[in-house]
Amino acid sequence: MKNQSGQRIQQSKLTFLSFLALAATVYISSRLWQGHREIERLRSELYNFKVEDAGSLGSTSRSRATGDCSKKTEPSFYSIRPISHGDIPDRIKDIGVKFPSKEDVLAPTSKTSIASIDTIEEGFLSGWACNREETSEQTVLTGYVGIDGHIVSRINIDSVEEDPTTDMVAVCRGDDSKEQDSVPILTFNVSLPRIPLGIHQLRLFIADPKQPEAKMIEAFHSPVQFEESTREVSAQTVIARKDKIITQRNNQLTKLWDEIETQLPWRRAENDAEEISLEGSETPEYTAVILVQSDAQNADKRMAIRKTWGSAKQQKTTLVKFLVDNRFSGPHKEKVQQEYEAHGKDLILMDAGVSKSLGADRVLFGLQRAVKQFDARYYFISKDTMLVFPERLEKFLKPFRNQGNLYLGCMKSGAVVTEPGSSWFEKDSWRFGDKPDEDSNIQYPRHASGDFYGFTRAIARHLARSRQVLQAYANEDTSVGAWMLGLQISHKDEGVFCCSTSECSPEKMTGHGTKCIAFNDASCTHGMCDHPMEYYYRECGK
Repeated sequence: MKNQSGQRIQQSKLTFLSFLALAATVYISSRLWQGHREIERLRSELYNFKVEDAGSLGSTSRSRATGDCSKKTEPSFYSIRPISHGDIPDRIKDIGVKFPSKEDVLAPTSKTSIASIDTIEEGFLSGWACNREETSEQTVLTGYVGIDGHIVSRINIDSVEEDPTTDMVAVCRGDDSKEQDSVPILTFNVSLPRIPLGIHQLRLFIADPKQPEAKMIEAFHSPVQFEESTREVSAQTVIARKDKIITQRNNQLTKLWDEIETQLPWRRAENDAEEISLEGSETPEYTAVILVQSDAQNADKRMAIRKTWGSAKQQKTTLVKFLVDNRFSGPHKEKVQQEYEAHGKDLILMDAGVSKSLGADRVLFGLQRAVKQFDARYYFISKDTMLVFPERLEKFLKPFRNQGNLYLGCMKSGAVVTEPGSSWFEKDSWRFGDKPDEDSNIQYPRHASGDFYGFTRAIARHLARSRQVLQAYANEDTSVGAWMLGLQISHKDEGVFCCSTSECSPEKMTGHGTKCIAFNDASCTHGMCDHPMEYYYRECGK
């Protein structure tokens, strides 16, 4: 009886210890998974910077892209397969595909295709991938698995993930997932061939869809060390291994955060400053460049502008360019591509580095492109709902041609909205100071209405050079006003930049004898409601 009782106690202890080991494994695995996803999210932000030389990132992303097969470290994963699953070869067999050289490998910050290694267990490699420029669910990506310098398998990645994690969505579809729902996220779980026992280095490459025979894209967490084994390791070893991975990825997380938030934007701004000088030519080719912000689906508004105030005959000394976001999928993307082929010279298409949610960043992107391509005395920003008279604008600007520090528009101010969930909520309201008292509101700096405003050349170039380090706020117009606050500029408040179509007659005049320059339909929030733009162009142009 005593022996049986002792055995039951011993069995209870073992059961309890096994339960603790299982609980610890589950807890640490969840920590590891969270750390993995957070690192993926941060790495995805690197796409938006387009930095060829990542400087101090060399110890992370660049070293991952090249690897070092000669240096064996503690494995991150254990691939345990009993001998009964197949004979153990004495060497690694390749499939006849050349292992890519350093020159053949694109960094994992490629904006086209993305892949990530999740685990290597029991002879299986699992992970996920996507092609950010492909919207069809029939998408197939080709992957190549390399072990110790040999390509051992070619895989087709075509299984669509039905329930992707939020981090997969953020990486593959961008910040605004609602606009990118059609980008399929693919997963894979493929069997690895039998290889000799021991520690190996695995690398995963994705063929570049644009250059399938030339370039490959390295996956995140590649290269990775794993051990091929035939015997189970203890639970203690598994826990110790996972805890070590957590520590390593936490260190990566800290380094990536510092790199992305505090260093990389300033390095990118330095590169932009080298490309964009503050001074243009002494005799600019154009008086003004007007950048018209337009959504992809607003082809009819762009065509109305081309037929009226943005026609070719109007663009002798004032250029009109449409700033169009065409990174989304669906029929609008195809139509914009056709429009670009027909009217390519007047379209500036945004790339993946532009924030989808912040209008201020779209403005900065447009200014960067404009100041690099077109040398003008002034640069204006307009909505595609506006009616503008370029010849009146040139006449208005002529007396100020020697002033280089003008910020022009219909100036205003207003309260900062601090209530979450409210329209125009400003999540960075703390930057504008504290409320004077309970009954008062924080005020935005003086700024021009976002419908139509502009700058002289030096200011536009300064903004273009500083894009990476300028703080963008909830609204485009208040962001621009905040940027102006620290500059020695002259605010030029002119009502001729915000006229209503109801004011076409009688004419609204200024001290310079200039008629209204920019009109909108004050009764309509999405353009000209009562009459088409051609009608107002005739009536307001009299």
